[in-house]
Amino acid sequence: RAESGEKSVSRRQEVVMTLGTLALPRPAAAVSPTLGLGTCCLKGEASEEQVYRGLKIGYRFIDTASHYENESSVAAAVRRSGLPREQLFLVTKIWFDDTG
Repeated sequence: RAESGEKSVSRRQEVVMTLGTLALPRPAAAVSPTLGLGTCCLKGEASEEQVYRGLKIGYRFIDTASHYENESSVAAAVRRSGLPREQLFLVTKIWFDDTG
């Protein structure tokens, strides 16, 4: 890769990128929203509040990860919003150390 001028990618990055693009089957009628709310770097009450506000203004695609350590805050915001699960797309990623 270095010869072609591309950045070198470590094995760790390859695993994370591969896991991040894993596609699971969804119902045929499901259409993922184009715009999503990312939760990287959000922690604790601030995380819950920001996700809740995002849901209230119309976000329906929420992205989180085990490495962000805010999945419980995201879940609390989803419960608090009262939105039906069928209206939401929740995406989480598994950190490479957690893959076994």
